Amino acid sequence: MLQTIKVFEDFLYHRFDVYKENNLRERKVRTQIVFIRKVIISLVIVISLAIILLSFESMQKIGAGLLTGVGVGGIIIGFAAQKSLGNLLAGFQIAFTQPIRMDDVLVVEGEWEM
Repeated sequence: MLQTIKVFEDFLYHRFDVYKENNLRERKVRTQIVFIRKVIISLVIVISLAIILLSFESMQKIGAGLLTGVGVGGIIIGFAAQKSLGNLLAGFQIAFTQPIRMDDVLVVEGEWEM
């Protein structure tokens, strides 16, 4: 699955070439591709681990026990994940509003650095 994501990413990289002269759109798309790839890979890994762990009977029992305490646990997990979810949403905002793009350059007194 992860290799399929990488192949699709490479396909999009070849479609949106950043080496041409006016590449603002291509850099915008590349920034979005990188962010979306990281989110999808993270989701695939978490879901895969959950499926693997649920294949063991002992883990199913632990999961059933956790499910009974979801009310209080959900509130605790919500508070614990608040910062992470905030960072994820901030990443989405940066990737799609494009204040900063991949390969942006800074020009100071006629000199530029990548």
